[in-house]
Amino acid sequence: MTVTSKDGSGRTPARGWFLALVSVTLAAALIGCGDDGHRDAASGLPAGESGLDLPAITAGPDGAVWFIQTTTDPKLPSEAIGRLALGGHCARIPLRHMHVGATDLTAGPNGAMWVTQQSRYSIARVTEHGSIREFPLRPGTVPGSIIKGRDGALWFTTRTGVGRITTDGRIRIWPIRRAKQLGSITQGRDGSFWIIDGPADVVHHFVPPNP
Repeated sequence: MTVTSKDGSGRTPARGWFLALVSVTLAAALIGCGDDGHRDAASGLPAGESGLDLPAITAGPDGAVWFIQTTTDPKLPSEAIGRLALGGHCARIPLRHMHVGATDLTAGPNGAMWVTQQSRYSIARVTEHGSIREFPLRPGTVPGSIIKGRDGALWFTTRTGVGRITTDGRIRIWPIRRAKQLGSITQGRDGSFWIIDGPADVVHHFVPPNP
């Protein structure tokens, strides 16, 4: 139940532009997020902290900004979920394993954040209090972009498919015909999904089957 269509407009989806703008604007503040909330006022970096990267950012249900933070600093967790409150306080929640390949995150309907972990072939649920639960996918299934769907579940892309995971961990994945490397996903007003496929230079339209 898929339709593949070319997008000749050359326009970037609104969600992509928004996240890119927020990432650039807040990078200096977010990159300095430490476990104790302290930041160097001059550089935005805690003392001795370097090699940080911020691959994804989103607004949380608690009014804070949540983001993925990676680092090459051996003294720090290789990957963590950061939280920046409106008052400026930073907190970092280390992910359970090293080098999980955290790629994207979104707020779920239950107040937790949901994170795709490419290297562990899994999706993680992270709470504000630091509780982490991993939901494994089939070996070799690499998750990418993730969003909250209108049905209350989380929807995500794999390299060649679209997946759905409920808040209690039930997972189903549908293959996308002729997909090469699926990227960002968004949902339309009618409940169907639109997915970017960069290598194929197409936008796929996916209509999920009835439950």
